[in-house]
Amino acid sequence: MPINLRGRSVLTFQELTPEELRFLLELGRDRKTARRAGRATAALRGKHIAVLEEQPSLCTRCAFEAAVAQEEGRITVLQGESLAGIRGSLTSEVMGCYFDGIGLLGGAQSTAEALAAGADVPVWNGQSDSDAPLQVLGDLLTVEERCGLPLRKIRVVFSGDLRCSRCRSWMEAAAKLGMHFTAYGPQETAKQLGGEFLKRVFASARQNGGLIELTDDHSSLKRADVLCGGWTGTDGKPPSHGRAAMLLPFQVSLQTLQETENPEIVYLHSISEGLQYFSDLEGKENMAELCGTEEKVLYGRHCAIRDQAENQIYAIRAVLSAVLGR
Repeated sequence: MPINLRGRSVLTFQELTPEELRFLLELGRDRKTARRAGRATAALRGKHIAVLEEQPSLCTRCAFEAAVAQEEGRITVLQGESLAGIRGSLTSEVMGCYFDGIGLLGGAQSTAEALAAGADVPVWNGQSDSDAPLQVLGDLLTVEERCGLPLRKIRVVFSGDLRCSRCRSWMEAAAKLGMHFTAYGPQETAKQLGGEFLKRVFASARQNGGLIELTDDHSSLKRADVLCGGWTGTDGKPPSHGRAAMLLPFQVSLQTLQETENPEIVYLHSISEGLQYFSDLEGKENMAELCGTEEKVLYGRHCAIRDQAENQIYAIRAVLSAVLGR
């Protein structure tokens, strides 16, 4: 059956079937191949997209701007005081009069859900306090490229704060795609994922032939193909002192990479932290404590952050083209 995502909002991976998720990945790969071959696409010609940036997210905002421009659409980014009324009762209806679709960066998942419920145009979640589907869709493209294997044969370990939006979206995507995904972090953060969420993810993994694990066992790093890290939240700020202390055993260092026993391990960082965040931390002795990753890892050969940033463009292009394409 042909995949039809016309007019659809994408707030979480829960809303997508495995077939729809694979379709978006294929479309993202096609867009990247076409651009590198010099072939232009114009799925958004005549379309005007709004991006509501509740929390600063330089990389994701730039990815949205690049994605819309590459599909020959127009984009308006609203920030700061311009967002003061987005929770008003008429906001959804009014925004739909101005724009053909709305992207959200930062803020509460409830805001995204309320906007999508009231708008007569699609809404896409760049990242909220509980989900980051567009970021993880780009990460999936990166993982396929760097590992050179089908996703079902790739083992991913997420190390750090398991309740964060990126880990949650990774768990949902991995379950639907039949992947082996290990969430490695403090038991306290695992409990904060919620029973209903975990029940749904485990059931999805069983149905699709995948495996989702929750653990604080250090040995779970062994034989990983991909390691994900990064501690900051959707506000781009590091965790509190107490939370950082709890996460400290799960920070990513060169030693952590070695403990995977994989000389070709791929490291993915959270690009939502933004370039300015890294600039502020460069050279600081406690950089690992602030962002969860040693500087030598971030700037080493295993880190795929540049590929992540580029592939987020193609992930967004895939979603917007599938939903609004000509």
